[in-house]
Amino acid sequence: MRKDKGEKLIINIEGIDGTGKNTISKRLAEIFTKQGEKVLITDFPNYDLPSGRVIKRFLAGELLGDPIKTDPVTASMLYAVDRRHNFDLLRNEIEESSVILSDRSYLSNFFFQASKYALNEENKITKESIKANEDRLFAFIELMRALEVYTTYLNYHKEDTVNLLLYHPDIRTNYELMKGRENSKDMYENDFSYLKNVSEFSLEFSQTCDVERMLDYPEYNYELIPCSGYGDTTPFKIDDICNHIIDVVSTKLYL
Repeated sequence: MRKDKGEKLIINIEGIDGTGKNTISKRLAEIFTKQGEKVLITDFPNYDLPSGRVIKRFLAGELLGDPIKTDPVTASMLYAVDRRHNFDLLRNEIEESSVILSDRSYLSNFFFQASKYALNEENKITKESIKANEDRLFAFIELMRALEVYTTYLNYHKEDTVNLLLYHPDIRTNYELMKGRENSKDMYENDFSYLKNVSEFSLEFSQTCDVERMLDYPEYNYELIPCSGYGDTTPFKIDDICNHIIDVVSTKLYL
């Protein structure tokens, strides 16, 4: 698949809970490995690390109160610290890998936090509410960019990078796939309205904001990957989704 194996291929796999990111990352790793690539999967946040355990407490409401009401800047700093801690530990593996599959990255951080800035008076996400808060959203992107400079060793401008947003058109599919997590202390997962807002914001952001303005932030452009059909809560087969992703990556990078 790769025409030039001298550069890393970075695939950031984003999406709210219940989209199958972990399963799809593992299947893609198998596909790339068979093609002779050296693959690294990263997963954020990493709850096995001290930085990830802080986030776990944050999501349980044990730190800073209700995480949904926590201001986006403070929350983003917690996640940035976790990414930095991970990348410090993975530096050698990153340098040796030709393909990096990231189960969430700075983009998910952006979607989950910036969506708080884009709510209308009814606490919902609309194209109009995104447009009305565009300046604030781009100011937040600038902050995210500054955090990322000190967080990772990956240059998203120079490396071959593809951002993918996995989604189910009907968010009820996400909740069907999340059955068994009812006792989770993650207050994001347990709040249907919040996850719905994050999902709608992530689907609409890049298509609603000024096109010329978006050109200045290429790392915030992403490809939409549906994981089920419209009007159907049955998920697509994992191999079908992965084949679609391979086609998107190939087209995006002209491989």
